[in-house]
Amino acid sequence: MTVVIQADPATIQAVFGVVSITGPIFGVVIGGNLTTYLGGYNAERALKGVCAGALLCLVVAAPIPFFDDFVPVIVLLWFLLFFGGAILPAMTGIMLNCVKKE
Repeated sequence: MTVVIQADPATIQAVFGVVSITGPIFGVVIGGNLTTYLGGYNAERALKGVCAGALLCLVVAAPIPFFDDFVPVIVLLWFLLFFGGAILPAMTGIMLNCVKKE
């Protein structure tokens, strides 16, 4: 960001710190609640929600390299971390559910 966007390094560090902390935390909290609302990680609706969240991650991440302005990059990065965090609770439950008890 300092080379391409030519933003102030102190601003980049502060904003990236806030983005990288708040995005995933809010995503995990909301994603966990949404998974519970959809019926838990065993429900087919939860799996569809995980797929939708992964698709949203892709949609949000794809345009980031094409921006050379600080604000759109940071906003898209926040949403990328948010949606990534949102699929984490359901994906963890789904993966653990697939492992045999032995």
